[in-house]
Amino acid sequence: MTRNWKVALLAATVMTAISAPATAATRHKTVKKPVAAKTAPAAGTAALRAQIEAQQAQIDALTARLNAMPTQPAAPVVDEEAAANAEFLKAQVDAQQAQIEDLKKQTAANAPTFGAAPTLKGSGGFSFKPTGEIQYDAGYVSNPNNAINTGNLGFNNRSRRLLIGAQGDLPGDFKYSFQFNFSQAVVDYEDVTLSYEPKGKPYSITIGYFYPYNTLENLTSNRFTSFVERAAMTDAFSEGRRLGIGLGLVNKTNDLRANIGVFANAIGNANYDNNDYEISGRVAWSPLALGGQLHLAGAAQYRRFKTTSLGLQYRARPYTQITDQRFTDTGAIASKSDQIYGVELAGIWGPLHVAGEGQIVKNEGYRPGTAVNNGIQPGQILNGALLASNPTFYSAYGEVGYWLTGETRGYRNGKFDRTKILNGFDKGGWGGFQVVGRVDYLNLRDTVGGTGANVINGVLNGGRQTGYLAALNWWPIDYVRFTTQYTHTSVQGGPRAGAVLPLDSRPVYDRRYGVDAVVVRAQVDF
Repeated sequence: MTRNWKVALLAATVMTAISAPATAATRHKTVKKPVAAKTAPAAGTAALRAQIEAQQAQIDALTARLNAMPTQPAAPVVDEEAAANAEFLKAQVDAQQAQIEDLKKQTAANAPTFGAAPTLKGSGGFSFKPTGEIQYDAGYVSNPNNAINTGNLGFNNRSRRLLIGAQGDLPGDFKYSFQFNFSQAVVDYEDVTLSYEPKGKPYSITIGYFYPYNTLENLTSNRFTSFVERAAMTDAFSEGRRLGIGLGLVNKTNDLRANIGVFANAIGNANYDNNDYEISGRVAWSPLALGGQLHLAGAAQYRRFKTTSLGLQYRARPYTQITDQRFTDTGAIASKSDQIYGVELAGIWGPLHVAGEGQIVKNEGYRPGTAVNNGIQPGQILNGALLASNPTFYSAYGEVGYWLTGETRGYRNGKFDRTKILNGFDKGGWGGFQVVGRVDYLNLRDTVGGTGANVINGVLNGGRQTGYLAALNWWPIDYVRFTTQYTHTSVQGGPRAGAVLPLDSRPVYDRRYGVDAVVVRAQVDF
């Protein structure tokens, strides 16, 4: 049998597998041109792979049959129609092989990629990546002189965060992100945002539920902060997430970025009294200088309180949330607004980093004699103490951290980011070890004159606290963290000073005592 007949047999068998048999009438018509491979249908990855495997199996079987045919010479047979059909069918085989290659490319493009979680990519710019985080805290907070009647001091534990969500891309340079927190058996919200980030442009727009532009601590993910909780200023000054819209500008040449946003209330407020608002702005400069990564930033906020509850309470926990006790607390202050100004400094040099921030808060309150119920204008209600003058509060911290195993703290886009562990468990090592120390100061005391709730001798007795924090962070791999933290909080005055030191002869706002806490955290994120 000649080689031409082998090709003809191969082609005919392929046609039997992929198309209906030719009729007698068809064989007498003019031979058509080869049919181009059709574009693969938009099917799932599994279907594409199955189609590839089936077609490849057909070609492999036909090739095996061809190779098994005898190769001895035979008398030449001249059949122009058979030869033409053979060439046509061979072209069909080539076209099918090309289709297989195209399907392989589609499969590779649509296949999920894996980091800590799979990223699914679709046509047209769609992508989807699940995200999540678990943080579990346990520890001990001392009861000073055993004088505070509460069951929320001593040993305790808490699921700090149980997050699940997703993030990804949409066509047209849009991005989305959302996370829900299921800790404490209550559904809460983390970031829920839609962003427009056009490629090659120096600006971006974000709308949704996220942190206003206020502190380096808040803008850094809780996964990457140095300690189990952020600095006292973020807790004391109620600098939480809000619904809003923000504009970001970036000048990469000068390592400069600026953000400004307008925000309303929290996402979980079900009442129709959300007429409070906040305007915040931040400018950050991130040059590579002095042999390392530097960070300098300034921020400002103006917050107007809602008219159905004109006032705010400033208070803070002792650097952990395994207790609900606040040793510094102003009580509610009847006020229409406040202003917050802050500065940020940080630097990274190899395994060493330093960071510090400071904030000042100016409260704009109402004076004694102002009517409480609807006395300002219809629908407005004061909430809190009427002070003789406006109080001012302060907070600041400074920290130093060092990676014992040689890592460098991550930094990106004007905030701290994930650190790449050099020799994790997945590489046969012990992971990364970081030691961090911090001094954190909070002053909720001010001389306001007059009398009133929490006012003693003209002093608003919100208290002062200085926290001395030390922590060891162990990262076995990039996505698992264990933290052991010790804190000594030195408290002066505040709402608990009278109960803790009842026999002290000093004014209650000058009485001093200490609170100790040890907290451990286990964390995994993806």
